[in-house]
Amino acid sequence: MFTLEGTTLGHYHLERRIACGGMSEIYLANDEHTQRKVAIKAVDRHDNEFVKRFQCELKALALLKHEHILPTFDSGEERSWCYFVMPYIEYGTLRERLAKGPLDIEEAGIILEQVASALQYAHDHGILHRDIKPSNILLRNEQHVYLADFGLAKEVNDSDALTQTEELIGTPEYIAPELAEGPGSASSDIYALGIVLYQMLTGRVPFKARTPIAVCWKHILEQPMQPSLLNPAISYPVEQVILRALEKEPQRRFQTVREMAQAYRE
Repeated sequence: MFTLEGTTLGHYHLERRIACGGMSEIYLANDEHTQRKVAIKAVDRHDNEFVKRFQCELKALALLKHEHILPTFDSGEERSWCYFVMPYIEYGTLRERLAKGPLDIEEAGIILEQVASALQYAHDHGILHRDIKPSNILLRNEQHVYLADFGLAKEVNDSDALTQTEELIGTPEYIAPELAEGPGSASSDIYALGIVLYQMLTGRVPFKARTPIAVCWKHILEQPMQPSLLNPAISYPVEQVILRALEKEPQRRFQTVREMAQAYRE
C-alpha cells in the first residue's frame, strides 16, 4: 500500500501513519511553521465518493465549533491528495482505554456528559454524526474528550443520493435497528451512544457475531443482556438509562442526547 510517510503536504512533514480506514489515512506530522505535532487526514482526490465525503466532513466541522468536537486547523489539496489538519491527541482513543477494562460509573459519566454535549450541539445544528463509537472518541486527558471523525456525517434533511443508496452506514456493532430499512435520525445517534455507554460500563458491546450482517440482525431481533449481569456495580437506575437508549423503536428512546445525559446524571 502506498504511504505518505516521509513526504510533505503544504508545510506539514508527514512522519508516520497512525490510522488507516476505508476512506482516509491519518498521519502524525510536524508543522514546519510552528514546529508543533499535528494529525493530518488525507484522501485520494481521484475517488469521487471519498472526496465528496471529505468535503461534507469539512463543511460539518466548519459549522461545528464546540469544546468537545475535535477542531481543524487547516486544509488543502496537493498532488493527488485532499487533506485537513487537526490537533494530535497523544492520549489515544476511548477504544484503547477500554482495552484495559471497563470504566466505573463516574468515569463513564464524565465521558458521556462531554460526548453528549458535542452530539447535542451537532444535532442542534442539523448534523447527524452516524458513526459514534469508542475509536471516534479521543482522550485529551482523563478529564477532557473530543468527538471526532465526521466522515459519515450528514445534514438531517439531506436528500443527496449518496446518503440514500447505501444500505448501511456506520459500524455494525453500533448501528441502530432502523438503519436496516432507511436513513438515520438523531435517535440513531442516541442508540449508538447507548452502545458506547453499555461498553464503557461492561467492557463489551451487547451484540457480536461472525459477520456484519449477523450483527445487524441481532440489533433488530435480540434484546441486549442486562448490563448489571456483566457488572454488578451497575445500579438499577443506571441500567434503565442504558436500556432505554437501546430500545428497538426510536420513539421509545430518549428524545434528545441531552435528555439521556441528564437521566444518567440524575
